[in-house]
Amino acid sequence: ARQDYRMLSLEPLDADPTHLIASLLCAGLAIIAWLRMRSRPGDAVGNCCGDPNCLRCFPRTEVLESNATALRRLVRLEPDLFKDMRDEIWTAVEDTISKRPMIERRTKREEAGSETAPPLVAPQKGQDPTVFLLPGLEAVPWHDAETCRRGSVCSIRLWEALPAPRDGPPVRTGGDIEALREGVGVMTKELREYLARGSGRFTPFDPAVYERVASADQSESAEWSSIYLFHQGVKQPVCAEHFPLTTDLLESRCSHLMAGRCGFGSVYFSRLVPNTKVTEHCGPTNVRLRCHIPIIVPGGDSTGSYLSVGLPGVSERRVGWEIGTPLLFDDSFLHSAALAPSTGPSGVDDDDGARVVLIVDFWHPSLSRGDRNALGVLYPPGS
Repeated sequence: ARQDYRMLSLEPLDADPTHLIASLLCAGLAIIAWLRMRSRPGDAVGNCCGDPNCLRCFPRTEVLESNATALRRLVRLEPDLFKDMRDEIWTAVEDTISKRPMIERRTKREEAGSETAPPLVAPQKGQDPTVFLLPGLEAVPWHDAETCRRGSVCSIRLWEALPAPRDGPPVRTGGDIEALREGVGVMTKELREYLARGSGRFTPFDPAVYERVASADQSESAEWSSIYLFHQGVKQPVCAEHFPLTTDLLESRCSHLMAGRCGFGSVYFSRLVPNTKVTEHCGPTNVRLRCHIPIIVPGGDSTGSYLSVGLPGVSERRVGWEIGTPLLFDDSFLHSAALAPSTGPSGVDDDDGARVVLIVDFWHPSLSRGDRNALGVLYPPGS
């Protein structure tokens, strides 16, 4: 029963079969609406990859309207599934459908909540998601463990496991990132074995979203490519055949995993070759946090290689990659990544100087179960 709920982005409160049947029927309305409208053109955004099925680059407000109608029906039929859903989700749906400019939303937040609201809530300067912004969520560009501990940032739940409730089952309630860090060896082994077979390969992204770091250097061609385990929420066939242990780690030990429950959640190996920069852009939404798990990092001089998150001159910070050291950030903020041109052989097994990270999308830890269920109906896997 739980697996059926997960397919439709719902997290059941109990196993009552009548609740399950009603939920399946109502949540299915959202998916049917999406299937009917998927072929319609969307409104492309800046730094567009050119893929008409990309949720970030071609958001479709008409699909959101249909899914919002399905959500309203589902809330009436199964109120327990959404009893802790925040009202701001309806505000966000209205803002998204009306295409209200981000500057108006930011001004509205500042005027309405300047005295009582926490200072670091969405939307912030430099935070401009292309599809869906949920106001009021905690919003800082970087979520490293030490900053989270000092500032009591909610994402500490992703870094550290919380004690199980005394009156509940001994389930894991956090520590997703530590689980992934422990699994770096497994991920690396499965990736190398997959590539060694010959049939496994990285698929390049649209060249429109990346460029050469040194444009005058024509000796190295820029490329950014991927191997998807989950694409826009949908598990890919490669998981079972080539990445069973990595997939099991994600599904069994990452309680905040977004993939499989919402179209905003992806998991993929991301490869940058030397002399490549992923140009500045914002992700599709602030309801997720994105994590880099470095798998392969070239040796030698790392000057000019970085992940940058935040608005330059305001909140920007650049960080390099180290094997097995996770980087957690809010990709609804302006961000980019670059790998400097190679300076010759480094003497290590670094995949010809390329950098490879596993990218994992997590639910924003501030979201309740009802929030997650609602967002999974509004943007179901495959959106």
